[in-house]
Amino acid sequence: MNIEQISQGLLKKFEQSRLVFWQDVDKEFTDELPNLQLNTRYGLATIIEIDTLSHLEVKHRVELLEPEQAFLLYSQQKPNDPIRDWLYDIRLYAQEFYADSSSMILNDIGMNMEFRPVISKFKSFFANKQRVTRLKKLLPKSATERELELALIAASLKLETPTFTNILQVLLAQLANDFESDSLLAELDKYNLTPSFWTIVYEDFGYIVESNKDEKRHPSLQDLATKLLFTESLPSTNQ
Repeated sequence: MNIEQISQGLLKKFEQSRLVFWQDVDKEFTDELPNLQLNTRYGLATIIEIDTLSHLEVKHRVELLEPEQAFLLYSQQKPNDPIRDWLYDIRLYAQEFYADSSSMILNDIGMNMEFRPVISKFKSFFANKQRVTRLKKLLPKSATERELELALIAASLKLETPTFTNILQVLLAQLANDFESDSLLAELDKYNLTPSFWTIVYEDFGYIVESNKDEKRHPSLQDLATKLLFTESLPSTNQ
């Protein structure tokens, strides 16, 4: 990760708060600090290496002495437990920055750091700028994990509506043209999105594949389409 990427990520954080914590616990970017010039909407940000200072002193400076100044609060240590952290109340309203790839992706698409474990499963998706651009157009504000995964699936399939109904309709329409095809989910396989797709199918339809000790079966669009057809047909046959 280069200095330009780091600067862009930090500046996005400063759009939301004048105070940004950077926990560089792997000590990867100490040498880059002197090269950072962060022109925020609050002015040029001041960088404080908080590990070398009293946290009470830092708190006094950023809240009372310079309440309009932008500060990057850099540390190579994990934060203390809240009960022992003089800066804990500031952390609650400040922004946090991380420089690992998952965090930079989240910065780019405007999502919170709580989704880092989710994004880490789909890193291959973000290797292509066109896919990321499609995703940004599809992703709702304050997206949930399910909405993120639906947007990823829709972007992978080049769809314009990231709803499960639309995704399933498109896949079943493709299946109708070639019922024996085993490549309809190939794009999802590339980006590790197929398990997410089948999880959503289970949540919406209760669809499962029964296996036995002699035969291990896997979910498929053909099996799903057949079961959906029988489910819809059954009420009419009982009339």
